[in-house]
Amino acid sequence: MSVQNPFATFQIPVRPWLAPETIQHTFLKLAAQWHPDTNAAPEAQSEFQKINTAHQILKDPVKRLEAALEMENPEALAIASEGAIPSNLPELFMTIATFQREVSTFFAQSSPNPSPVERAVQHGELMVLRSDMDHLIERVEHHWIRCENQVRAADLTWDRRTAETLRHLANTQREMRYLQRWQEQLHETRFKLEERL
Repeated sequence: MSVQNPFATFQIPVRPWLAPETIQHTFLKLAAQWHPDTNAAPEAQSEFQKINTAHQILKDPVKRLEAALEMENPEALAIASEGAIPSNLPELFMTIATFQREVSTFFAQSSPNPSPVERAVQHGELMVLRSDMDHLIERVEHHWIRCENQVRAADLTWDRRTAETLRHLANTQREMRYLQRWQEQLHETRFKLEERL
């Protein structure tokens, strides 16, 4: 990430957790102040771009936590980024991978112009896939909420943070990166399945 300090751009202290309302309020205030259409200063365009970039980082919990850790303890972040899937997620990873294979197989084997009987069979298969997908999204969301709670708890003691706290947060950030990617994949799959219903 290392492009800028988004916290400094937003004139707020480095924190692992920020309320979405605070981020949005600060963004709107700074954007109004530096928008090139309303600010004739020569640096208005570059300041406005910095504000937009900072907003993209701070509104994303994974990127925000990465930015905070990069400023506080880049070594812990680098160590946490190495290696495989976080130790508490391999079973979920395998379940999602198996589900995605089942969806790919369904699309590969289903007829683009099915007969009424084939359409009925496909509909039944789609309903099962959709149910499985909803269950997986719920499981990913459950892990996401747990991670967010860990970040919020760390934020409460941020002024007394230790190297161990930062290492733990770096591992949480790594876990959140995987969960965020899986959420995106599952929502994309949901869209494809619902197109067929």
